[in-house]
Amino acid sequence: MAEAIRDADESASPLSAALGAIAQVGTELVAFADRAAERRAVIDSSVELQERERTKLATVTTAIRDALKQRDVDPGKAELVAQIATVAFQNAFAQWIDTQGRNDFPSCLRAVAAALRETLESGH
Repeated sequence: MAEAIRDADESASPLSAALGAIAQVGTELVAFADRAAERRAVIDSSVELQERERTKLATVTTAIRDALKQRDVDPGKAELVAQIATVAFQNAFAQWIDTQGRNDFPSCLRAVAAALRETLESGH
């Protein structure tokens, strides 16, 4: 994911670069997620596995943040964008699982990003 962020168009905003990387990597991940719903159910049933999942997501957030900083994004902004992008990834992946793969991952991510932008712009 970090490589995809570093390779993003120089004119892309930090959030656009991060979401573009997530769409790219997410598409590759879902190709291997034939049992994603089952995996989610197992994780949801175990506090230990939930903690492990949070640790993995923290690693993703750190990778996104560091890649953004390599693009000369202000460190505070890089941290915020990385956190937002990770939440968007989580929500898009859950949406993809819920649709049982009927919607492709980038479509799910675009829907989450649109809802996020709408929420931030409207204040609701």
